[in-house]
Amino acid sequence: MSLEENPEYVALVKELDNHNWVINFFGKGGSGKTTLLDVLGNKAFRENTPLSIGMSMPKVIKIGGNISDTGEDNISILVLDYGGQIQFKDATKRISQNFQQGKNFVNLVAFNTANPYDFSEQCEFMEMSNPGKKIILLGTQVDLADSETVSFYTDRFNTMMCENQDIVHYIFTSAKDRTGVDELKKTLLMCLVDYTAPK
Repeated sequence: MSLEENPEYVALVKELDNHNWVINFFGKGGSGKTTLLDVLGNKAFRENTPLSIGMSMPKVIKIGGNISDTGEDNISILVLDYGGQIQFKDATKRISQNFQQGKNFVNLVAFNTANPYDFSEQCEFMEMSNPGKKIILLGTQVDLADSETVSFYTDRFNTMMCENQDIVHYIFTSAKDRTGVDELKKTLLMCLVDYTAPK
């Protein structure tokens, strides 16, 4: 059964219809953020996607599958895909916080699992996320990582979740073979349900 045929997933999408939602996507350059967004938005995987510099133009992706009465995806999400150059860190942080007002925000932070050697530098992009907003950690390009490296990132992600209550989940992903893409879709929708539920 596909994700779009799963009754629990269908119920999530219908509950979230017409809610205003924004994703901030942070991570070091070359970690596969833009390519993963393309696949998340139901586009084909592209080799050699150009590197985003500073910040890509805001884009809207739709997730949910063709399950609405009109036969169209009915959850539109504005995505702010920030370039991964450390020299833009302060500007990126200011921009992301300016977009926060009146929005239901989720922060995605990408860690390139194909390269465990610059983990500390990749962690610097955590500082750009919006305080008090949910964070999902993504171990990207997992198709290029060996089991030892995946274990390294699993340990680090578990430690980070214990230390930061804003981190709600971590997922290993690959845009090339779609590993973790359906799990990411469902996790994003569940975060939004939590934001929009009556308090």
